[in-house]
Amino acid sequence: MTTRAFSTLSAKVSASVPGCPYPLLVQYVRDAAIRVCERALVWRYEQPSFNLTPGVYQYNFNKPDDTLVHSVLLATLNDSALEVLTLDAATKLYPKWPILSTTSTAIAENGTEPRSLAQVDVHRYVVLPAPDASKTYSIRMIYALKPSRSALEMDEAVFDEYELPILHYALQTLLVLPQVQWADKALATYHAKQFLFTLTEARAQSNLGVFRGTLAMRFPPFA
Repeated sequence: MTTRAFSTLSAKVSASVPGCPYPLLVQYVRDAAIRVCERALVWRYEQPSFNLTPGVYQYNFNKPDDTLVHSVLLATLNDSALEVLTLDAATKLYPKWPILSTTSTAIAENGTEPRSLAQVDVHRYVVLPAPDASKTYSIRMIYALKPSRSALEMDEAVFDEYELPILHYALQTLLVLPQVQWADKALATYHAKQFLFTLTEARAQSNLGVFRGTLAMRFPPFA
């Protein structure tokens, strides 16, 4: 994955906030990138498929460094969709899962073909029920990612495509900071409007993608 540093946007941001310290510029660009990724789900990543281990129900998200999984967009098991649950819903449907172990007894008593998936925290998820050893279970997932709070860069293609909403959100938030020489509420309002406009476009483009329906032309028959 080719990456692009958040600092590459600092020159465009600094033009509207003269005197803003460089580290603060980078911080607010990163925060803006996180916001855009959360709101529009534009950074999509396919985790390489892998086989579950019998009796093991908890796994780590396999994702690029300095990223967090914001949303699971697709999860399949042997090409069939898994139900994505909240942790509360998972504990109600599968009250025994927190005490399962990897012993053969637990597999025999509780293991079967997994049907659901739930996030435990930003790093881990569970498949429920725990997989048994009767056959191979291959899982495939597609995530919506966002940069971590310590990230210095993100996927270049995503950054390039959605630079405008990132830029507008960074300026929107920087221009309303209290007791700074570059504060400008009128300009902040402009960038807030531009952020919403460009974010809506980004979300629509992300959902639609580059594929379009085939254009068909039909001519009336000759008399």
